[in-house]
Amino acid sequence: MKMLKLLELLEECRRGSHDLLELLEVRCLAPGVSTVARWCRRCGSAVVDVDYDGRTNAGQIMKMRSPEFLKQAIAAIHRQLLGELVTTLRADRANRLFGRGYAEAALMQKAAGRAPISEELAAKVRFLATVVRHLEGGYDNEGVNAWFERPRVQLGGRSPVQVLTESWDPAGKDAQSILELARSLSSSPAT
Repeated sequence: MKMLKLLELLEECRRGSHDLLELLEVRCLAPGVSTVARWCRRCGSAVVDVDYDGRTNAGQIMKMRSPEFLKQAIAAIHRQLLGELVTTLRADRANRLFGRGYAEAALMQKAAGRAPISEELAAKVRFLATVVRHLEGGYDNEGVNAWFERPRVQLGGRSPVQVLTESWDPAGKDAQSILELARSLSSSPAT
């Protein structure tokens, strides 16, 4: 799931947290002030700004410019992760985990790029891909699928697939409990 890590880095850039590299600095007449061109190594965004005593004031002269590539790359990664999830989780389980309106055919169309992926679905894709990434350390595909079906004491006797019902929120308490369960498996020596 290297794509998940790449997605996390690009999402940071989209939120404005770039890994800026200084390309060019031109000293101004005012002491301690220079104009600096910076470029993000992760996404290719660029900015020209005023630098006071080594501080970055990104966008003070020019708004940060991000290439269209950033949006396209994030969308492509979401499509790829969605396709992998539908394959790993199987159609019937994926349909239940993503909720009403996301039948196998609709999910596959979105994964193939024939239909857009909403922000809500993208958040669920990122969440489920993270859970599966933690589970893959100790389980094969059958084991990952069984994990989603097994009732858990930590979930009040419900299985993860029962908790993640039609309108679940990846940032919600129940979803975060599931993520913690999966994370605990990947961090323990015995799964």
